[in-house]
Amino acid sequence: MSLDLSNYELLWSTSLFVSEGERVLRSSSTAWENQAIWLLTEALVGTTAVADFEDLPNHAAPSDDPWGTTTPGWGKRGGVDQRTWFTELVSRAAELRQAVERRPYWPQRQGCGLSHDDSTPQDTRPVFARIGSGFADNGYLVEVFGEECVDDPNDLPDASEVIDQRLGIPGLWPPAPETWHEGTFFGLIEVFHDLVSRPRTRRFHNWNMCGWHHSEFHNGPARTLYRDKVNGQEQDRADASGSAGRHLPGSRGRLGGRRGVPGARAVRRDRRQHDVSGAGVSRRQAGHDHGRVRGVRRAHWGLLRARKARSASQAGPGGRAEPVNGWPTVDGSRCQAGEDPWYRPLVRN
Repeated sequence: MSLDLSNYELLWSTSLFVSEGERVLRSSSTAWENQAIWLLTEALVGTTAVADFEDLPNHAAPSDDPWGTTTPGWGKRGGVDQRTWFTELVSRAAELRQAVERRPYWPQRQGCGLSHDDSTPQDTRPVFARIGSGFADNGYLVEVFGEECVDDPNDLPDASEVIDQRLGIPGLWPPAPETWHEGTFFGLIEVFHDLVSRPRTRRFHNWNMCGWHHSEFHNGPARTLYRDKVNGQEQDRADASGSAGRHLPGSRGRLGGRRGVPGARAVRRDRRQHDVSGAGVSRRQAGHDHGRVRGVRRAHWGLLRARKARSASQAGPGGRAEPVNGWPTVDGSRCQAGEDPWYRPLVRN
């Protein structure tokens, strides 16, 4: 089978999608189809991949029936079933196009104007709040915050209290980014990194429109996806505005992190002023020293050419200058009798 991948775009990193896809394929339960649909919903753009997957039979079509033709209608794509299709998609994930963020519009590129929530483009707090809400909507906080169900009368944990126990700051849920100062903001970035956990299975509870219920949580892929999303958003905004921030470990971004360093501009400025050896030589000083060296070398070679020209006028019968005892050489010493002053090395060993 040759799967046409031109209509699919990947939202996740290739390695994360392959890892989760292989985990789904290893499942021996009948719920693997729902897990595959949920993965396609999360990891790929739009609903095209999910529709293509659901359009296939969940078992292979019979092959070469000696008693007649294959059953009409079986295998709408030449006998391909869902598992075969999904297996090829995962194995060829490296060929999938990565989804590209839309290009910022003119006001966003220029860093002017306010958004609908009165925040400037440089303000990353509302961006982070939207990312956190997206994770919550997809069930990534259900393991710690719980999930409402019309059939379950038990009270859920207080989400604000859960965060307070970790961060020591009350009243942080639901998110209100306009009230966060810098310390609270960076603290929330790190706390949610530890709280998220990806549900690999979800089912829809249609009684009284209860909604989706999530289960089988794993924090490894969730934290990887969290870092990619948080740092990716901040990287784009930092590049557009020229600002700098912090980053989460294990990623290339700049937003938040245990090892993040605020004030990255000062760090870069300090690096520009010092060489890699830590000797504290600025670029300007290094350039000045290099210029002095070049100037000294030019002076040496100018003196050498002048002495060669002077010697040419005193050349002997062979056309070569005769060595002169005591003639000054280019390194400041005096040549000895029989020594050629033009071939004395510039720097003694």
